[in-house]
Amino acid sequence: MAIEWFILFLPLAAATGWFAGRSSFVKSLDPEENKRSKNYIVGLNYLLNEQPDKAIDTFIELLDVDTETVETHLALGSLFRKRGEVDRALKLHQNIIARRTLSQGLRQLALFELGNDYLSAGVLDRAESIFEELSFSKSYKNTCLKQLLTIFQLTKDWEKAIHTATELQKYSKDNFDCERAHFYCELANEEISKGHLSIASGYLRKALKVDEKSVRVCLMQGFIARKQHQWQQAIIFYESIIEMDIQFVSEALNEIEQCFKAIDDIQGYGDFLQRAVDKGAGTTVILAAANLLQVNQGDKEAGVFITSNLRKSPSLRGLQALIELHVIHASDSAKDSLLLLQELVDELLNSKPNYSCEHCGFESKQLYWQCPSCKNWSTLKPIMGLEGE
Repeated sequence: MAIEWFILFLPLAAATGWFAGRSSFVKSLDPEENKRSKNYIVGLNYLLNEQPDKAIDTFIELLDVDTETVETHLALGSLFRKRGEVDRALKLHQNIIARRTLSQGLRQLALFELGNDYLSAGVLDRAESIFEELSFSKSYKNTCLKQLLTIFQLTKDWEKAIHTATELQKYSKDNFDCERAHFYCELANEEISKGHLSIASGYLRKALKVDEKSVRVCLMQGFIARKQHQWQQAIIFYESIIEMDIQFVSEALNEIEQCFKAIDDIQGYGDFLQRAVDKGAGTTVILAAANLLQVNQGDKEAGVFITSNLRKSPSLRGLQALIELHVIHASDSAKDSLLLLQELVDELLNSKPNYSCEHCGFESKQLYWQCPSCKNWSTLKPIMGLEGE
């Protein structure tokens, strides 16, 4: 560790030594300059004696902020922030900005770093103020808008987030339609919690204009339609998910069944399930279709249906359901073995996550529309395959 710190701060030590040496050569009789030279030696001793923090402070005191050293100070400030020493980073960057002789370009760079310090420290109002100021500069507009978008998501200021994402769309090659649709959904959620369903529907229509393939919008529209007992309309919303993203049909399966039962159309529910299975829906939908078969045609037909789909798409949950069916009709000698196998499969499934982020790999038992790890939207999906859907 000591060697790493030595290598890392050797350029800083060299720079301070050069300045101290130059000053001493010019003013060798100046007591102040002699003091600077002594402090340089003190700083080196701290570094060699594995006291890097004291060494850094000593070198920083020696090294005046000017056009020749400001980049060194900025690099140190960034390093402090990355190490979690935000207070020291703030002090350094504030010290740089206080210099009146600083060029506009260097001042803006120091101000941008100061904004990042405040963002890291959670002082979001000050960070917002700095990034707003810098967003009028062509050089910083794009990066500052992105930082502002981060802040507005943290503070759940969805109106500002929508405005900022729209601005970013103009100045960036990136597409923010997915994010904007989710921000409208967040506003809709707030209105739903207040019971303002018509206002929420308005936000969802705006979201769908931004992202016409948003599964979340359809799920929420289905929810509102059910709340208003508009069962046919809710079914239309839910059926559109089959074309948008078949993986998410399972997220609304209980609600879909409720809608078909409300209009006394069990046959329609069965047809819906079959369409979803044909399109490649996961195990949850397959098992729902098997349960319907079991009620209407018996265990044998349900078992044949599950077995057929297991051959196409093997899954532990499908195997679990098949074991349950066989336990019902198994002899006493076979039942114990089947129950043991069922228990093992249950334990295995209980230990597995249900969702995974396609961007960072974060795994979870529950669905998040924004990944808690990488903060991307719509990247958490149901896990498919043997251990998932």
